[in-house]
Amino acid sequence: MRCPICEDLHRDQSRECQTEAKAVLQQRFRLISWLRLETRAEERETEAIVLNSRKRQVQIAARIDLHKANHHSVEAAG
Repeated sequence: MRCPICEDLHRDQSRECQTEAKAVLQQRFRLISWLRLETRAEERETEAIVLNSRKRQVQIAARIDLHKANHHSVEAAG
């Protein structure tokens, strides 16, 4: 049986992984690009996106673990 809470949390986590990946690819493109079109402010903004996404991923992972410990371990034991 599928748990809708787990599915929602995993979907949120996947979305954050995609956000981080997109920002990291932008950073890497800038490193290899001959033309530096972005300003330093834009670079800092991209770095902030990566950092915030990683923080949210950790929070979501903690929520997943807590949910599984509180709800799924009871179901398995019962």
